[in-house]
Amino acid sequence: MKNWILTLTVLLLACSPAEDSPAVAGSSVESPARADQAAETSPGKDSAAAFTMTVMDVMKIAGGSLVLTGRIESGSVSAGDTVCLESASGRKALNVMGIESFNKVLDSASAGDNVGLQFGGLTTDEVTAGDRLHSDC
Repeated sequence: MKNWILTLTVLLLACSPAEDSPAVAGSSVESPARADQAAETSPGKDSAAAFTMTVMDVMKIAGGSLVLTGRIESGSVSAGDTVCLESASGRKALNVMGIESFNKVLDSASAGDNVGLQFGGLTTDEVTAGDRLHSDC
């Protein structure tokens, strides 16, 4: 049995091309280091990009404010920021009163985070799922 495993290991190593060979250079297979570098520079995590989020759900909470939930698509948002709501009823500038993610209060959130953003001065008639929030007012 040991000889069989040793033979299989030798065959696999012999059949795998070297990392700098021309066959691998143009292939879609990446080394782990290259994959890490690509993940660090992915466009979805660019915090310098403009903030955008599609509203997934609208909830009214105690105190009369609304929480708009969704996944941040690009950029970042912080408590106290002013964002624009694009809805069927028009465009409205809103102040972010708070940010929550999985029952944790956050100071800021960035692309890829699932969040609830709290807003005052907004009614459920003014916003629905599918409306967009963005930083360009």
